[in-house]
Order: sequence, then C-alpha cells, then structure tokens
Amino acid sequence: MTHSQIISLEIDTSLQQQVEAIFQHLGLSPQEAIRLFYEQVQLKQTWPFETIPIPNATTEQALQAAQTRSGLHRVANVDELFKELGIE
Repeated sequence: MTHSQIISLEIDTSLQQQVEAIFQHLGLSPQEAIRLFYEQVQLKQTWPFETIPIPNATTEQALQAAQTRSGLHRVANVDELFKELGIE
C-alpha cells in the first residue's frame, strides 16, 4: 500500500495564479505538476532542469563590451600579437 504525504507551502499569490493558468493550459493540476517534479528528481537523481549561470558584474561588463566591440585591443598581425604576448 502506498502512503501519501501532504505538502504545504507558502507562495506569492500572483506567481501562483500565473503558474496555475499555465498548468491548466497544459491539462495539469498543481498537485500533478508537483508530483511530476518529484518524479523527475527521483528519476534523474539531481535537479531536473538545465540551470543557466547568472554572470557577476565583471563578467556582465565584459560581455557587453564584447557585444558592442568597445575597448578592444587591436594588433596589425599575428606577429605583433605574439610579440606583445611575449611569444617569439
């Protein structure tokens, strides 16, 4: 016989309403969605979602500079680059 456990959680009302509308569109109840989440954790034995690292301020600045190509150091050719890097 399988035993059930009740889970209670506090969640922002607006978030709950928005997410439950998505669940409804997918044909899921909130209980089914949470059960699916638990089953995926059990199956994968880890966090079931791909995580995307959030860059820190220094990395964010570097990414923005690269996208706008600002602050780039230019060299005339590979030989000049190697010379500046001390590779000869």
